[in-house]
Amino acid sequence: MTDKPILFTVGSQLQLPLWKPLSETYRLAFLSTLAFQTAEQLGIQDAIALESYSTIDRTETAKSRGFWLASIIGDAIANQELILDPDIPELTYPGIGHWLPAFAMDQIIGTMMRILTAAAALGGNRGAGVLVHEDVMPEGRGMAMFGKSEGLPTLHLPHANHFVSGYDDIHSKVTSEYIGARGTYMRDWYKERGIPDDKITLVGAPHWDILYKEETRPSREHSRRALGLDQDDLVLCYGTTWAQSTAVWGEGQDDLFHNYLLMLKAAKEMKAKLIVKVHPGSALSYDANYQKMMIKHGVPGIITRKYNEYCLAASDCLISQGSSNLAVESTVAGTPVVELFQCSTRFPDWIKGTWGDELVDLIKEAIEEGPNIEFARAMNHDNDGNATERCLDWIRELCPL
Repeated sequence: MTDKPILFTVGSQLQLPLWKPLSETYRLAFLSTLAFQTAEQLGIQDAIALESYSTIDRTETAKSRGFWLASIIGDAIANQELILDPDIPELTYPGIGHWLPAFAMDQIIGTMMRILTAAAALGGNRGAGVLVHEDVMPEGRGMAMFGKSEGLPTLHLPHANHFVSGYDDIHSKVTSEYIGARGTYMRDWYKERGIPDDKITLVGAPHWDILYKEETRPSREHSRRALGLDQDDLVLCYGTTWAQSTAVWGEGQDDLFHNYLLMLKAAKEMKAKLIVKVHPGSALSYDANYQKMMIKHGVPGIITRKYNEYCLAASDCLISQGSSNLAVESTVAGTPVVELFQCSTRFPDWIKGTWGDELVDLIKEAIEEGPNIEFARAMNHDNDGNATERCLDWIRELCPL
């Protein structure tokens, strides 16, 4: 038992600035074991790892439920009562039977284990609420559904601005009751998808607060020294993306490297040094491929998946491969942005973009004009570096003691 109510969370590193101050009020229960270990390193003594409540009995219960529900799905498929799309063999009988029951069983077992361990951790203790960074994937959605079943407030602090307008995507399905929006753009995006205005609060992104403070924001001079770049170099940063398979028009590996060739051509023409900031969701093999192509085309530079703040501070311009939150971070850090278009998502009109033909001209224009502050303010309320305090106030208000 504890005198602190339990606040459940998946454990996104983007919310790390909140953990220490929240631990003064709540006992934090982490779904992510890595997040729990990080919390312990921060000196949070009473954090809970939900994995520690994983017992043999609970595992067997989850497996039994998963097998039972998968059997029901298998029977429905065999009886041709379950057809996801009659025009696609893999989504109708018998093709769907080759993969859906096993896939469903895995998902059910995982979800059941998360719910059973969370319920065991709650036990006879008081629950304060559930805080997630996404609520569409099994982890976040399962935690939000658990919170609702226990009558706890469910809070969603979205991990990203969703640069999709005019139609719905996977994030349009909202499970949590409350949303802490990064800015007016995100607020309006969710309002367009039916979320009531009184369920959305403007808070900003806590993990970007360090970019507003001189003592935590690296300087251009220091960043260039750290990355081995000369102070008088023209430096461009290329923010890559990952090969997506979540949409019909998702980018494949060939599409990604086609855009990279356009970037290499522009960098060579401008006699610039190039920082290739590899998307953390990309396959590990991409790093070597980017490097080989860079050497082949005679463009000097570096390849890295880390050090966002140093890469951006050292650069004269960020070229974003499609829409990315790296562009928001870049603008906050004072580095202008150009979008190299790809299918699917797109930045709002604050950011100039091209399919490639005008890339050099747009880079020159962006450097001359500087970062678009209106874009930063719309994406990160109120472009002031006070998101952490607003988030803490929001959580404490909705999850009272």
